[in-house]
Amino acid sequence: MLTADPEEITRSAHRMLVSYGAHAIDIARERVREAGRPHDIREQDIAFLVLSEVERLVRRQGAGPS
Repeated sequence: MLTADPEEITRSAHRMLVSYGAHAIDIARERVREAGRPHDIREQDIAFLVLSEVERLVRRQGAGPS
């Protein structure tokens, strides 16, 4: 089984925050939903990891929806 690269997950989450700002969490959640459609477990797992990292970064910044 291939594993996700933690550095790539962090970079992806950071890029989402820079690109989408306050909407990054909503965009990441939508990507999780989309990844679940083709039943690709790996793709969905990576989407969940990115969502978790986006949420962590938002909490750390003290910004975003409550």
